[in-house]
Amino acid sequence: MEECLRQGTVDLRDGIRYVDQVLSALEFAHSRGVIHRDIKPANIIVPPGMVKLTDFGIARALGDRALTLGGVALGSIYYMSPEQVRAEPLDGRSDLYSLGVTLYEIAARRRPIDGESEFAILNAHLVKTPIPPADLIPDLPAPLNAVILRALAKNPADRFQTAAEFRDALRAVGGRPASALPVQSPVSASGEFDPSRLAELESALVGVLGPIAKHLVAREAQRSSNFDELCQRLAGQIADPAERKSFLRLIGRTATAAVTPVWDPGLLAALKQAMAVQVGPIAGVMVTRAARTSRSKAELYEKLASEIASPQNRKKFLESLPSS
Repeated sequence: MEECLRQGTVDLRDGIRYVDQVLSALEFAHSRGVIHRDIKPANIIVPPGMVKLTDFGIARALGDRALTLGGVALGSIYYMSPEQVRAEPLDGRSDLYSLGVTLYEIAARRRPIDGESEFAILNAHLVKTPIPPADLIPDLPAPLNAVILRALAKNPADRFQTAAEFRDALRAVGGRPASALPVQSPVSASGEFDPSRLAELESALVGVLGPIAKHLVAREAQRSSNFDELCQRLAGQIADPAERKSFLRLIGRTATAAVTPVWDPGLLAALKQAMAVQVGPIAGVMVTRAARTSRSKAELYEKLASEIASPQNRKKFLESLPSS
């Protein structure tokens, strides 16, 4: 699943179905006294058919004294539960927290926990309250938002107590199965519009609304019968009148805008790898988005560097790139 998340090819309905199946696997494991301790997208295999939960290499039986020893060194730090960070005794609720991080990533297209160092990431699990995913994805169902936040509770007593309880809550979202949820589709899924025109709209919108622009363009394209209607729908998502006017003026110019370069795939792959070190799985989306709107290699580099919060890391990133 890790690669699918990086490429942005996991829509919400499929993602919830995957998590549902992982919860069934955890219910089985926990009922036999085994906790996984390393739940993360890289250990969730999503071939056609049944999802597979892999890498039980650090799994332990409940009551094993090793569960309280060296916990900080085990698992992947972005997905560790607070009790893992503190090297406290673990039970199945630790796995549920880690899966909650994964579900958040599916819904919001970013991790709930981040930081500029290993210490900052681990500390965030202990003290940082994640941004509610509905604040990032406005049409995310409120019940799903609540399920995700409960799974991420710092105190295990405030989370779902069993995998079955988590799964039942997920299935009850909206009072219907996960199939009733909206689809978060890639832009190219909207077959009635020229993908290049949709990309132009996304580029114009991202400066106003940020990373959710891709999602909004895909959603509104599915709801619109023609390009003019699509433009008006997108403009309606912009609250500020001046920014809305600027957006409409910009998309009116897209047909005569300068053509962006045809980028070397090897360069883009290297940029995605370099950015992934700094920002994680969202790197691929950032590079693709920046490449669409950059007229030169120098401009592309600067746009990517601006996404890196730390000045030191920004400098390291720029120094690691081929000269422009």
